[in-house]
Amino acid sequence: MHRVFAYGTLLSPLRQKRLFGRTIPWEPAVLGGWRKARCVGRYFGILPDPGSRTHGGVLLLSGAQLASADRWEGVPDLYRRRRVRVASGGRSLGCWAYVPVRRRGRL
Repeated sequence: MHRVFAYGTLLSPLRQKRLFGRTIPWEPAVLGGWRKARCVGRYFGILPDPGSRTHGGVLLLSGAQLASADRWEGVPDLYRRRRVRVASGGRSLGCWAYVPVRRRGRL
């Protein structure tokens, strides 16, 4: 199983049903040192920013569900997966997070 820090559409029950065939329970989490911003056209992403925090949730996904999430997020063309640490329920958890791909000095 894979922990994924989500901060947008992957938290939506409707999107989860379409991608995974069911809703996935998630727990609230905070990612320190990153800010959420419009990065990929009209889509949001997270960018490093030492003074910021991004609120989202941690999903526990199977390998097949992670592959579906990768396709939805446009890995590797629009986003890539990166290991991050989030705070959730008083714990520090290692997770994957989707980060926009930088191209020629731009997002």
